[in-house]
Amino acid sequence: MVGWMERQNGHDVEELMTRKAQRAQRAQFGGGIAAGILSLLGLAVLLFAPLVPACVADVSFTPTCPPHALRYVALPQTHLGGDVWALILGMLIILLAGAAAALADARFAWRLGAIPLWAAVVLALGGWGYAARSVVGLVYLPAVLALCLATYASILRLPPRPARPRLPTAAPSPDDKTPS
Repeated sequence: MVGWMERQNGHDVEELMTRKAQRAQRAQFGGGIAAGILSLLGLAVLLFAPLVPACVADVSFTPTCPPHALRYVALPQTHLGGDVWALILGMLIILLAGAAAALADARFAWRLGAIPLWAAVVLALGGWGYAARSVVGLVYLPAVLALCLATYASILRLPPRPARPRLPTAAPSPDDKTPS
């Protein structure tokens, strides 16, 4: 029985745990890189791609836009308010900070990088939930999911908890008069 605990399929258990941690480290590193690249690509898409429908005709006398006057424009051409730009740039900053924390934790074994990584995931999921029904949420979703992957890999890299020592069970004393 002890031999099975020490060796499993011809491999040491410690060796298997080391391989698992290395795979998780690679996944965390890749997730961090992917989150950074996808967030920058998302910003480029939001700035340059024609994603938002806009009416170019005068619609002061009708409540709807005629089909021939509907054009798709990029976000900077729609004259958005400061709240939308704050959301776009805030999501970018959160995702880049999370990606940097994932890279620091995976590449340089900086375990304190896990704290800002987890905080960035919580904030990114909250920001994505706020913008989920808009173009911003759709564009930033791949970067948020890549950051979630990096966070999950960070959790997999945590060392296993040491087993609790079992307390010896006391044998019933001869003075115990409980009916059985």
